Amino acid sequence: MPDFHKLQVFLTVAEEGSFSAAAKKLHLTQSAISFQISALEEYYQAPLFERLSRGVALTETGEILKKYAREIIALSQRLDEDIAELKGLVRGRLTIGASTIPGEYILPRYIGIFTANFPKVEVNMKVADSKKVVDMVLAREIDLGMVGTLFDERKLVSRPVLSDRLLLIASPEHPLAKREKVELKDILDYPFVLRERGSGTRRVMERGLEEAGISPGQIKLRMELGSTEAVKTAVEEGLG
Repeated sequence: MPDFHKLQVFLTVAEEGSFSAAAKKLHLTQSAISFQISALEEYYQAPLFERLSRGVALTETGEILKKYAREIIALSQRLDEDIAELKGLVRGRLTIGASTIPGEYILPRYIGIFTANFPKVEVNMKVADSKKVVDMVLAREIDLGMVGTLFDERKLVSRPVLSDRLLLIASPEHPLAKREKVELKDILDYPFVLRERGSGTRRVMERGLEEAGISPGQIKLRMELGSTEAVKTAVEEGLG
């Protein structure tokens, strides 16, 4: 018998009418949704959805599975609730602040895991630049925050969670893209597309330049944008 997670994914796709909408609701990638549905179709040796130009529709087999999956999930939830009454259940609301990169690429997956384990806890996420997230924590507007850079703030306790690398990117047509090796001094000749002031990404970049003996003021700024995806798109278009 398929596990409850696969059945829950199936029901969400059936209710939302598309893989992309189900992925957004469950905080999963669309490829993860497709993998779960494919596993179910392989298990039952029958297609569960008909792929349409916009979204999906249940097949006859899918309609049957939908009926029983709802009953199975409902029984599972009742079991969880009955047991929870015996041992006490975590309830309430958790408000998380996140800078752009954690908010777009990291936290959704972990929020999905958290809510699966604590279904009675309502989770809200506010995305802002790193400085704003820190300010919201200090003002007690949020319970905790995840940002991409360290702040010298003695009123807060911070812990490293993950690490990543900041890379220089350029369009394939850019002169620097044709070089095998690029020195930091070489980048000063070209205009940049950067994240906005106050973002963790911007602070890390400026700190790296200063450590290399380059003043951030030497950078030729073409534009500032409020998200990493917007920066990537602008660079792809040759704007910096």
